[in-house]
Amino acid sequence: MGGSSVLSATGGTNYLWQPGNLNGAPTVSPTVNTVYTVTVSDANGCSATTTVSIVVNATPNVVIAGNPPSICIGTSYLLNATGASTYVWMPGNLGGTPTVTPLSTTIYTVTGTNANGCSNTTSITLTVNALPLVSANANPSAVCAGSSSSLSGNGGVAYVWMPGNLNGSPLVAPNTPTTYTVTATDNNGCSNTATVFVGVNALPNVTALAIPNEICNGGSANLQGNGASSYFWMPGNIFGAPMVFPNATTTYTVTGTAANGCSATATALLNVVAPPIITQQPSNQVSTNGNSAQFTIQSNNPNASYQWQVDNGFGFLNLTNGGQYSGVNTTTLNIANLTQANNGNLFRCQVSLPGCVVTSIQVILKVEFALGINTTSTQGIFGIYPNPATSTLHISTPAPYLGSTLELRDMSGRICYSTTLKQEEVSIPVASWARGVYMLHVQNEQGHWVYRVLLRD
Repeated sequence: MGGSSVLSATGGTNYLWQPGNLNGAPTVSPTVNTVYTVTVSDANGCSATTTVSIVVNATPNVVIAGNPPSICIGTSYLLNATGASTYVWMPGNLGGTPTVTPLSTTIYTVTGTNANGCSNTTSITLTVNALPLVSANANPSAVCAGSSSSLSGNGGVAYVWMPGNLNGSPLVAPNTPTTYTVTATDNNGCSNTATVFVGVNALPNVTALAIPNEICNGGSANLQGNGASSYFWMPGNIFGAPMVFPNATTTYTVTGTAANGCSATATALLNVVAPPIITQQPSNQVSTNGNSAQFTIQSNNPNASYQWQVDNGFGFLNLTNGGQYSGVNTTTLNIANLTQANNGNLFRCQVSLPGCVVTSIQVILKVEFALGINTTSTQGIFGIYPNPATSTLHISTPAPYLGSTLELRDMSGRICYSTTLKQEEVSIPVASWARGVYMLHVQNEQGHWVYRVLLRD
């Protein structure tokens, strides 16, 4: 169908063909099977007829499979037609069902031929779409370990990120430096890729110290951070290595920031303790050569520690047990076998709790020469009798020594009696006094005399 045929006859001079009333040797293109009758006339005017049949074969209905296609540049398409026996595609003079990879939009025409040799053609336009121009971004491009970065792509309508198979604009928190690849797809279904690198900076190894880590209430400590470049402390909103004065035990948190901008935190505990209270201060002591002396202190805290110190002309130094000294770390300091080397020494005690020290007042030790117990004085100056005494102690003073000062002290150094010697005989009532040893001191511009007096029943 659609083809043509030339009708021809012989034996006459004129030829008339029906149907169509055609003369000579016409070309016909019947659309159905047709019987053509020719009337042949000769020169004598005689005519005759004859017939010829033309069989019209149908042309193949060639159809290209699939919807009008579009592909992305760089991809292939399978051309496929039906309705005939053989196919030839142009451009390319390709047979059968070829796979094509055009670089631009192309019209492909197929000629299909059936078993009768009849052919038909049809065509298809294969649209080739460009790939999207894709870019990838990370904000920020470098993060601190444990922090996140926002990934974003451009150039498409849908985005898938690897690693992670993440969609859209995800937040990522890589533990190590990572290259992320995004596949972006546009409205044509075409895809392209881009990459972005996210760096990962290590966190600083921050430590915190309070020096000292225990202080008295009202005291101070220095805060110290290590492992970073700069430091910020809370509470207090303070920078660097500050000095702090907390009123209560406090945990300080430092944020240390390294040169790469990454930060980490650490804590330091600063204990604040109440200082011990000295409830009994030591007192001055007076004793004599060869005897002993005692200093006593008391505090309100049973957990307090004690350290007695002596200043013998070279500043206060800590005492240790041994020799003359015992009880140097107790509430009572004992000093035995006194000599004139001990005379005038200063003593004090440091009472402490962890991180907290309180110092007592300074007290003095006087060591004086003592005479033995006699009915009258030795040294031929003052008379002291009776000695031992019971109710009354008599003192006789030579005239040149009148005006001297007299003191009678107990063994703790407390002055029990004091007077100025204005007459040669003085009587001191001692019946009500505690029994024991007393020290009698007489002093004037010429010297200082010490006598040992015993009171007994």
